Amino acid sequence: MALASDPCTERAAAAVDLLVGLSQRMLEAAEGGDWNDVLSLDEERRSALRELAAEAAAEGNLETQIGRLRDVAAMDGRLRQIADAARRAALEDVRRVRERIRGSAAYQAEAHRTGRGYGARR
Repeated sequence: MALASDPCTERAAAAVDLLVGLSQRMLEAAEGGDWNDVLSLDEERRSALRELAAEAAAEGNLETQIGRLRDVAAMDGRLRQIADAARRAALEDVRRVRERIRGSAAYQAEAHRTGRGYGARR
C-alpha cells in the first residue's frame, strides 16, 4: 500500500479532487438548467476519470479514495434525476404544443367548413 507522501497517491488524490469538483459544478449547472455547461464539464470529468484510472493502475489500489468516488456516484445519480425531470418536462411541453396545434387546426377546419369564426372563408 502506498504512503500518503507517495507521488502516485498524491496524483490520485488530486484526480479525485478534480472529479469531485467537476461533479459538483455539473450538478449546480444541471440544477440551474445550463445543459451546455453540464456537457462541457462532463468532457473534462471523463478526462479526469481516465487520469484517475491510470493512477489507480500505477498505484495498485484506491482504497483511500473510495468514499470520495462514492460521492461522485451519488452526484451522478442526482444529475440523472435532474436530467430525467427536464426531459419529462420538455416532452410534456411538446405534447401540449401538439395538442394546441391539433385543436387550432380542428377549429380552423370547422370554421372553414361552416363559414364562421377564425379561419372561415370570406
